[in-house]
Amino acid sequence: MDPRVKARRVEVARDRGRRRRRRLVLLVLALVVVGGAVGVTQSPLLDVDRVGVSGGSHATDGAVRSAAGIRIGRPMISVDLMAAQHRVEALPWVAEAQVTRRWPASVHVAVVERVPVAVAGGGADAVLVDRTGAVLGAAAGNVDHLPIIPIARPPAAGERLAPRARALVAMLDRLPPELGRQVTKALVRSDGLGLVLNDGVRVHLGDGTRLKAKSDAVLVLLDQADRSTIDSIDVSVHGSAALTRHKAEGA
Repeated sequence: MDPRVKARRVEVARDRGRRRRRRLVLLVLALVVVGGAVGVTQSPLLDVDRVGVSGGSHATDGAVRSAAGIRIGRPMISVDLMAAQHRVEALPWVAEAQVTRRWPASVHVAVVERVPVAVAGGGADAVLVDRTGAVLGAAAGNVDHLPIIPIARPPAAGERLAPRARALVAMLDRLPPELGRQVTKALVRSDGLGLVLNDGVRVHLGDGTRLKAKSDAVLVLLDQADRSTIDSIDVSVHGSAALTRHKAEGA
């Protein structure tokens, strides 16, 4: 064999060997780096030391932490943020939640609470409900400013009102504020939706369509007529408002 060919073959074999060794060294280094990173994330240095809560009032910090289910001492990297968010949003008072990691050792839960817009039921069974008809909890304390939706048996906290009652809540939520804050009761009549105002005036809205125009008509009549003589206002027919006075005052 030509010595030059032989020397060339020896050099090629040596190059192959060097390349194998370099790849092996790089692989070992990569494993060391990955192993070190995994070790750090699983070490006590990056465990959950604290779960902070903000935005809650009716949903207490303790209730939010319990619902989130994030254990102190758990590795930060293993916290399932989305699952914790869904658990917190299952609380009756919570409309939205956001769960975030705050490195190196804390998790924060920010909540947005639901706003009560009405009281459903009466007496000891009365409950607060939000604009979607979700039941928030018992209507304890000063709720005189909220309209009442008369129903026999309100659902439990976390559940929703029946469809007819939800329609009343949706109607109340759509009322102009000038009229809405005068409402003490909302009810479903045989011929449509009705309101009772804080001075006893009854309002018949009909099917709930064109609610803004109907509300404006009611407000005009309340402003122009002697309110103390008004028994009821009927705006169920669009463009045709009818006012009925107390019998003692005449029609």
